[in-house]
Order: sequence, then structure tokens, then C-alpha cells
Amino acid sequence: MFQLISEEVRDMPLPHEPGNKANIGGMLPAGEARAKIVLVSLLELVDADRRSAPDGRFGATPVFVTDNPDFSIFVAGRHLYEYFPPIQDQLAHEPGRDWAAYLVRRLRIILDKWRPVTVASMGTDLHAFVEKVRLAHAGYQPPQFVAARHVGMPVTYMVDGSQ
Repeated sequence: MFQLISEEVRDMPLPHEPGNKANIGGMLPAGEARAKIVLVSLLELVDADRRSAPDGRFGATPVFVTDNPDFSIFVAGRHLYEYFPPIQDQLAHEPGRDWAAYLVRRLRIILDKWRPVTVASMGTDLHAFVEKVRLAHAGYQPPQFVAARHVGMPVTYMVDGSQ
């Protein structure tokens, strides 16, 4: 069923194509300039630069990709946005996960979902961000577990260095 749905989505005209009658959830007619989507990377931008991004300079409807969990500028401006977890959060919370593969899957979903006419980068390029994630996790070593036997107790496992 999923494959059938994705094939239907893939066959739909892009938002900027003349045959498309349902742009951005059917809210804009096909000829409307705002029906064109541009995907804008704001990844790894400092707050001052990130806050200046949604200023209407794109000539199309921007969908911002951010790694900052403060979405207030997007909500206040009624902008569209997508979120990627920042590298430091990935390393802090789930360092053993294959984050690069996850981000590639998310990026494919985002591209299928929005079907942008172009991708712009004000921050780190989307593909460069995935590569940075891959490199950040390349040196990760999972904790080594050792068996500890106590007299009369079942075997317990401890992380090296912990008590």
C-alpha cells in the first residue's frame, strides 16, 4: 500500500507545473507565484543570521530547514519549516544511531513532500550537513560492557568506568 501511495505522489505534477490544480494543500491556484516552493537551509546558523532569513527575498514560498528547536520566528511569521536535530544533540542523546541515514531518509521525504523548484542555503548546505553528521559519528565507539560477578549474586553488567 505504501508503495502504491508513493507512486501516486511521484506521478503528481510539481507545484509550479501548469497541470497542478492543488498547490500547497490546494490553497493557491497553479499560476500563483507563491505556489513555487524553495527549500532553504538555515542549518548551523547563529540566531542573528537565522532571524534575518524569513525576509521574503526568495521569490517563491520558502520552506526553511533548521536545526534550532526555537521555531518562534517561523510560527510568528507563519512560515513553513522542517527540523533536523543538531549534531550536538545527536551525540548527546543517541550517539550510536545511524543519524546520517536517518537524515538522508528525512531529506527524501521533505523533497517528495514539498517538491521544491530549487534548494537554497543560507546556512550549511543540506548535503554538507549530512556529511558533517557522518564524520561526527564516525569516531563513536559504543560503551564496553563487562561482566561483574559478586559472590552469591547473578551476573550483572556494568559500563567500563562506572560503579
